[in-house]
Amino acid sequence: MYLEGTASPEILRKLEALEQLGRGILPALDGIADQLAASSATSNKKLDDLGQKVGKIMLNEQQELDLLATLDRTTTAIGANVSVIATVNQTISDELDALLLKQQAEGVSQAILDATKALADKSQAAATALEAQIPVLQGIASKGAANPVPVPVPPVPVVE
Repeated sequence: MYLEGTASPEILRKLEALEQLGRGILPALDGIADQLAASSATSNKKLDDLGQKVGKIMLNEQQELDLLATLDRTTTAIGANVSVIATVNQTISDELDALLLKQQAEGVSQAILDATKALADKSQAAATALEAQIPVLQGIASKGAANPVPVPVPPVPVVE
């Protein structure tokens, strides 16, 4: 251990618990990111399929209104879920920032500080990305909107 012989057993136990916590958070964040990616891909596929079906099927006015109401409810629900996930990621990021300050005060090794900071940065990036999706979903869900909030254009990939 990095502080053996210089710190009390209680501090060493607490630091060991913090290290274990840090090792457990990274896989959880990676799992959340994987779930979000899979959910997004599934949602995009469903929307594409729905768009193709709407283009092929002639609907009467009531059927169109029913379909639009379903789309509105679904988009609103997705927006609410994305908002909750963004809030959770922000809370994790804030708690990791607080943990980082405690670790610095306890004299934890730079490697552990760097790992904690990387986790905090990853969680903050996920929260920021999700928060950016909320106004887009709100724009889509708003009825009668002449111009919903545009989806940001992704950056051009750099080919090396």
